[in-house]
Amino acid sequence: MIEDATVGRLPDGSTQVVFTVRGFAPVTRRIGRRARPDRPSTGPESLTRREQAFMYHHSQGKTPETIARDLGIGAPQVRAQLANARKKLGAETLEEAWEMAREFIAGNLNWLPLTGRKRKHKPPREGPLLTDAQIALLSLLAQGMTVADAAGALDMKGSTPYVHLKNSRDRLGCASNEEAVRKAKDLGLVP
Repeated sequence: MIEDATVGRLPDGSTQVVFTVRGFAPVTRRIGRRARPDRPSTGPESLTRREQAFMYHHSQGKTPETIARDLGIGAPQVRAQLANARKKLGAETLEEAWEMAREFIAGNLNWLPLTGRKRKHKPPREGPLLTDAQIALLSLLAQGMTVADAAGALDMKGSTPYVHLKNSRDRLGCASNEEAVRKAKDLGLVP
């Protein structure tokens, strides 16, 4: 149970909460962003690295959607960062903002985040298209059994048959179990 709590605003714009829980020492937490003391609030020097990078990409003729796709982030985030940069520079348009910050950003290009996130590449699956358990399950479904009956016949418990069916549908590129059975029959995997 909290015995005492105080909330106060700090000069850097963050909120400080100090509270005491019965039997424990007082706890202090800061909430909110603190402005960087070395960064002014307006002008080209006030732009974050991300805002500078987005402005550079925009100056190259890319739309926010293209920038977002290239960097692997959402387009609304790009639009918001570009709007923040324009406001910090006090410009009416992004083109005007770019003219104001061009020299500053050009001097920082070597450390700006200009490329997207590295995505993990999953190597292609080796081996047969379907496992023996998946083929057996699809075979029983092809004979007209329900998933529960087929799972009982194969001694599968819990969600195992549903996982096998989902993986079968994914590997065969099908949207339903019926379509997966038809495709497996066409491929000669299921009699």
